[in-house]
Amino acid sequence: MKISLLGAGNRGIGYLRWIKFFFKKAEIESICDINIEKCNYASNKYKAKNRFYNPADFFKKPGEDGAIIIATQDKDHVKHALKAIDAGYKEILLEKPVSSDYKEIEGLLSYAKERYANIVVCHVLRYTKYYEKLKEIVDSGKIGKVLTINHKENVGYFHYAHSYVRGNWSRGDLTSPFILAKCSHDFDLFHYILSDDCVSLSSYGDLSYFKKENAPKDSAERCMDCKIDCPYNAFNLYIKDPILKSTFLKFMGPTITGLPKPNKEDKINALKTGPYGRCVYKCDNNVC
Repeated sequence: MKISLLGAGNRGIGYLRWIKFFFKKAEIESICDINIEKCNYASNKYKAKNRFYNPADFFKKPGEDGAIIIATQDKDHVKHALKAIDAGYKEILLEKPVSSDYKEIEGLLSYAKERYANIVVCHVLRYTKYYEKLKEIVDSGKIGKVLTINHKENVGYFHYAHSYVRGNWSRGDLTSPFILAKCSHDFDLFHYILSDDCVSLSSYGDLSYFKKENAPKDSAERCMDCKIDCPYNAFNLYIKDPILKSTFLKFMGPTITGLPKPNKEDKINALKTGPYGRCVYKCDNNVC
């Protein structure tokens, strides 16, 4: 099968890596990303036949019989999925969440059915052995009827600061709200395991901690200029990294620099000038 990728970030490249691992004969037809360095790196690594630096040029090429992975930012998911259908793609893997606008989702679903396009949302946990077994147990009735679920989505302090204070999901007006960006997997699992529809949903919260009035006294605007001993110090988290050597933040170099293979100097420069080096108490975040 021919596969194209729109959005060569962490998720997009992750999907290509596993596709090439499991399906050696899969052909990478096209890769598109507005970041030229990332696009070139991914295109060279996965031997893509075509590379594009903006979606407008990418969608001029017909989808033919191929599949597409859409791993762009949340607000662009529906727009890019509609364009993919128009381009002729019949198999679409769409990153979650699809949208925070229910009418947008209904419109996309209707259009996909009209054009005979298959859309699979990247709720990857549903396909793991763990949750398949959990559903099997619930369906069997061995534990009786499920009346309540006590479920927690624990987000590491370093992950929260990275994604929801300094990063791409820090502003509700620019992207999905936290409850969708982080917890749409959980909602999908409830629906899958219980085989039942949602009747009502409520969510509450407020921005209570990561704001200027909670900044330590004499703290700087940026971590590289700060002398405060703080668990959110960007140099410690992204470069020194004393605790998390083999986990989340070790692999965030491309994210904070915009470069596919950054060195230590690239990371330091990014923390001096970019969004991931800002004091967590002095950002422009507005999510709870």
